[in-house]
Amino acid sequence: MRSFLGGITLGCVLWKPRSTARKGSQTRANSQSARPFPVVDGASMPSLPEDMAILNTSIDCMGQAVQCAAKADPDALCNLGHFLAHRYMLLENIEDLHEAIIVLGSAVELMSDGHDDKPARLDDICHRALNLGPDSHPDKALFSNHLGLALQQRFERLNDIHDLTGAITAHRVLVELTPDDHPNKPMRVGDLCTSLLSRHLHLNEDGELQTAISLLRQASLLLPESHPDRLKVLDSLDSAVQRRYERLGLTYDLENAATVDRRRAVELFPNGGSDDLVQLSNRGLLLQEQYKRSGDPEDLEAAISVARLAVGITPQDHPDQPLLLNSLGMYLRDRYERTGGLEDLETAIRLHRLAAELIPSNHIDIPMHIHNLAVCLHERYERLGEPHDIETAIHMDQRAVELTTEDDPDMTIWLNGLGTVFLARYKRLKKINDLNSAISAYRRAIEITPASNSYLPSRLNNLGNALQKRHISSLPSRHPSKPMRLNSLGVSLQMRYELLHELDDLEAAISVHHRAVELMRDGHADNPMWLNSLGIALSRRFEYTQTQSDFDATVEFFMAATSQASASPSTRLESASGCLSLLNRYPRLRSPDTLLLAHSRIIGLLPELVWLGHNIERRYEESAKLRGFVNNAVSGAISVGAVHKAVECLDEGRALVWAQILTMRTPLDELAQHHPDLAHELRNVQTQLQNSGYRSALPEPRKDDNTMPGIVTADEGSHRQLVIKYERLLGQARGYPGFENFMRPQKLATLSNVTDGPIVFINVDMHRCDALIVSVEGATNIVPLPDLSEKRAYQLLALWHNLLVSSGVLQKGAVPENMALRGGSTRMGIMLERLWTWVVGPILKELNITEPMSDSRPPHITWCPTGPLTQVPLHAAGLYSQEGGPRAFNLVVSSYTPSLSALSRSREGLAKHHADPNVLVVTQPHTPGLSALPGTKSEGARLRDLLAESNITSTAFDDKEATVDSVRAVIDQHTWVHLACHGSQHLADPTKSAFALYDGPLSLTDLMATAADNAELAFLSACQTAVGDE
Repeated sequence: MRSFLGGITLGCVLWKPRSTARKGSQTRANSQSARPFPVVDGASMPSLPEDMAILNTSIDCMGQAVQCAAKADPDALCNLGHFLAHRYMLLENIEDLHEAIIVLGSAVELMSDGHDDKPARLDDICHRALNLGPDSHPDKALFSNHLGLALQQRFERLNDIHDLTGAITAHRVLVELTPDDHPNKPMRVGDLCTSLLSRHLHLNEDGELQTAISLLRQASLLLPESHPDRLKVLDSLDSAVQRRYERLGLTYDLENAATVDRRRAVELFPNGGSDDLVQLSNRGLLLQEQYKRSGDPEDLEAAISVARLAVGITPQDHPDQPLLLNSLGMYLRDRYERTGGLEDLETAIRLHRLAAELIPSNHIDIPMHIHNLAVCLHERYERLGEPHDIETAIHMDQRAVELTTEDDPDMTIWLNGLGTVFLARYKRLKKINDLNSAISAYRRAIEITPASNSYLPSRLNNLGNALQKRHISSLPSRHPSKPMRLNSLGVSLQMRYELLHELDDLEAAISVHHRAVELMRDGHADNPMWLNSLGIALSRRFEYTQTQSDFDATVEFFMAATSQASASPSTRLESASGCLSLLNRYPRLRSPDTLLLAHSRIIGLLPELVWLGHNIERRYEESAKLRGFVNNAVSGAISVGAVHKAVECLDEGRALVWAQILTMRTPLDELAQHHPDLAHELRNVQTQLQNSGYRSALPEPRKDDNTMPGIVTADEGSHRQLVIKYERLLGQARGYPGFENFMRPQKLATLSNVTDGPIVFINVDMHRCDALIVSVEGATNIVPLPDLSEKRAYQLLALWHNLLVSSGVLQKGAVPENMALRGGSTRMGIMLERLWTWVVGPILKELNITEPMSDSRPPHITWCPTGPLTQVPLHAAGLYSQEGGPRAFNLVVSSYTPSLSALSRSREGLAKHHADPNVLVVTQPHTPGLSALPGTKSEGARLRDLLAESNITSTAFDDKEATVDSVRAVIDQHTWVHLACHGSQHLADPTKSAFALYDGPLSLTDLMATAADNAELAFLSACQTAVGDE
């Protein structure tokens, strides 16, 4: 015993303590990572030396003392473990940490007499050691703390889950032993939460996460406002709640929400128990109601904050979670209606879907949840026009009605909602059945209200009109609902004017609409609707007065509606179209600047209408609808002499989907030089969009009996969420100086000089047809085409298509060598001569190209036609009935481009690629199930010979080798690809057009998603690759 005491004494006095030991009431001066074993509970421990020689000698002496002792002492073992851990922190020798944990585990075991050392695995030592010692032992808390922190440290070093399990056990014992009023209770809770969160991240289990959130809430309540560790606890709570949001598939705006949530974490949790959820829910509802009365955005933001906090701290299997999710979804929808922020609406939809998933199948609240989801889907349908949304919304409200009894007071709500969504679909499809269904739903809603008087409907109508007027007059001027009520009244007055032609009604409607506009709140998503209503009413008065002042006022409000960025693009398009209609019908009253501005607004709306967030089939569909707007804008710009503007409109409005695809491959080098983190994040999103952006339509709603449609559709919203993030990152980049026009359409001045010859745009519009010639130097010239009209252009296309059909060249398979165009050369000649006379001839005459170049290469022309002319052979136009008559292919070398921007990007890409090309040659002479194409084999062999003669490397896949997987695997390794095989065109969704390989189709989607970033040329020698859309 004497040698044991001597070793301990020598180990402790080899250095002089620099200061007395701190008491447990003092806070930690250093972070846990700097000092993992703090002194607690007032225990006196020797100061830790920084002199390594002294530390090593101390550890050796203490170790010898422990070995020499007849009976091990827990205090001595704890000191030794403490010093070993300190040396680990200085030298990071893992053996020191191993030994420290074993020693500390032994110290805890020895707290109870009669128990010998038990050799066992680490977690077994921990669990048994902490259970053997009596809770009353004065040092058990100290030893448990040391052991838990040591195990946590070793887990972070070795990633052994047994260490983490032991740490949690040790910390949990420590927390249980510590009274609530102990000054170190919050810190011990924090250490336990650190281990719990580590286990959650390691095993991806939610139990530890929810326990950690509850404990951190408890710790935040135990710490006074002025305590220096309180912010650390609140930071941990923020992080844990953020993680809960991520587990729910939601977005937690930590930067904006943390401050508010921290304040309310103590303010709204006085009890620290389950009653807080009820209080939170009620508080949120009161704040929402206050917002609806006052229109104060701060009330709504507070409601969102309270609801978000409630969702974050509540376990997913808690019975109140669906209601909390529902409340947060409603508040976010309210904010969407105020600001037009699409991200709020997307999150609201996901919240309502999750709520409907979590609620039991026989729960009484199911109709409420699915109706609220239907309301949000209807909102998104009105914003984005996705047919899938309105179909799902109808099914949801139908299901809500089916699950509700007639005597339920909520039945009128579900029926009214059902009528609303049926009416919305009727407005799109114009099917009388939808209108009948809407009327039927509205009628049922009225019928289930007790009524015995046969005159009730008419009296209710009269009373409704009177109440509407009185209600509007009684509302405070800043009431958030007043503009909407005024707008409804104005629309009603205008409808009566349309029926009775009483001018007083029209004047009253204009006055009411003016008042609604005056009360508009900045940035409200409904502002354009009210401005558009006023514009329509003013246009009706202009038709009566024909005065310049009414004309100007109508244009002013229509244009104001188009400038409201928060509104639905379809609403703004309606306003711009109304304005253009007026401008085109009364050219004497308009100014050139007004006409150009109206057209510019429509061109600016195109990316929103053909939104990247839509599936690609929808984007092609929307693009086809908008074609006339682009041609009309070009025609309008030409009519006022704005030639450069005409070219820019034509370029911005063409090949919209293709431009989006190219944008996903735009280099971000310049942004990366100045803002590398932003460029990296943007590139990651672009890469993800390259895959998701080519998907076709969203899946149909589920129709099985056990799952409600629209509740769960895998990855349904992921593409939209990516696009929303992409647009946010673009906005962030454009906020930096010098990047204001980052990835925006280029102006004409920056797009010129991209080819070695003129670029010829051909605009086909119902008002006029023109060619716009952009020279190599950038000069632009207009060539009117008076003999061409929109009707004649479609006649040319129809004639050309009929020729191809009658000749059989649109059919799949090899064309016999002796096959000629049926109908003789007469019809073909007529078509090509008209094409020359009406289009190509006047253009070449303007360019002074009338004779073939006998001693030099013919000039190069790049054609960019529009409308029906995109599918006719401009390069073959000529006067074939005249011997030696002019033919375009004898006079010029022709190329085609979808847009000037696409040509510019192609040239830029070629300029950066200096390596020799390598070519992938795919030939398919015997596709199973299709006719043979024997010529493809010789075509491939001849091509490879030519490439070899030019020292160009090539890879060939022929017949059975040419499978979908084999081509996909290597296509990104080649800059050129040559496909000789069967092909098929998909008119409804062009990305489904495909090449028939040996074991299946290689679609255009596959090519876009797998092509190399430095791809240069694709030669498509396949059926239907040049057919076009009839």
